[in-house]
This record gives sequence, structure tokens and C-alpha cells, in this order.
Amino acid sequence: MKRMSVLMAVAFVDMIGLTLVLQDAVRLRFGLQGQPYATPTELAGSVTLGVISYPAYRLFVVAFCLVASVAVWYVIERTRLGMVVRAATERADLTRALGVNVDRWITPMFGFGLGLAALAGVLAAPMRNVSPLMGSELIILTFAVVVIGGMGSIAGAIVAGFLVGVLSSVGAIFDPAVEGIVAFALMAAVLLVRPAGLFGSLETR
Repeated sequence: MKRMSVLMAVAFVDMIGLTLVLQDAVRLRFGLQGQPYATPTELAGSVTLGVISYPAYRLFVVAFCLVASVAVWYVIERTRLGMVVRAATERADLTRALGVNVDRWITPMFGFGLGLAALAGVLAAPMRNVSPLMGSELIILTFAVVVIGGMGSIAGAIVAGFLVGVLSSVGAIFDPAVEGIVAFALMAAVLLVRPAGLFGSLETR
């Protein structure tokens, strides 16, 4: 177990290093100037919600993400494929002993995660300029959300994401500087009470 934790830490550090190398390579080739990404014409308007008017594209992103999250949750929690993935993640040695080729699932699951990240980037592009650093600006915040929700918990990530988003927006009303620290203050508070996160378990961690 200790060896596995060391290997995971090394892999995490290696991935951060690789990310920085790729970012700098893109910066050298294309520069830092962001490029606008047009909002689809069908979603360019706004929707009136009571006394406020909200961009239609942002509502579409919220709805799309909810549907995608439910679909991923269903696959992971309610299908045989998800059962194998969860078993291989939580008890790799025991899963191998039962005759499941754990290594066979590593690359497809990694690719699936990359696909979700790419999809998130495409959805965010019309709301933000496309630039080499558009991902690095969110990766630390994403890490905080995952820790707050609990490692391995899809529902935890969704709840924590909404919680951080709402609290950050409310904090920004009173002081814009608060927006940047809400996620980390909440993460520290949650870890003091529940080290595994809101929906996580110590075994998963």
C-alpha cells in the first residue's frame, strides 16, 4: 500500500511537470494572447428568470453538465463495467486475484477522463478566451472541489462544485478578493471535520 501511494505521488508530480512542458511549448508556438470562441447562434440570446436575465448558453452548459454527470454516475454505480472499475480502483490486488485484468482498464479509463476534460474545455471556450493557460487557471480550484466532495465520489464532486460556486459568487458581492479564497477556506474546514471529504470514505482515500 505504501509503495502504491509513493507511485501515485510520483505519477502526479510527473503529470504536473508534463503539463507545464506542454503549456510552455504551446506558448512558444502561439503566444499568450487568447483567441475568442464564438457562442453557437442558437444559444446566443438570454433567458428571463423572474427578475433577472441569464445567458442562454450558460443555462445550456449547466443542463448539459447535469445530464453528463448523471450519465457518468449511472455507468460507474449501476453497470457491470462500473463495478469492475470501482473494484479495480479500490482493491486492485483483490480484483486481480478474482481473475480481472486490472491493467487492461487503466488506459481506457484514463482516456475517458481526458475526454471529459476536453469536453469541459469545449463547453467553457465560448465563456472564456481560448488560451494555453485556460486549464491551469482552474486545475487548483478543481483539486479543491474534488477534495471537498471526497475522492472517488461523483455526487460529492457535483455538490462541492455547486457549493464552491455559490459561496464564491456570494463572497464576491461583498469583496472580490474573497472569491479566490472561498474554495480553499471551505476545503480546510471540511478536512478538519471530515478528512475524507463530504461524501468520501477513508478507505477510498
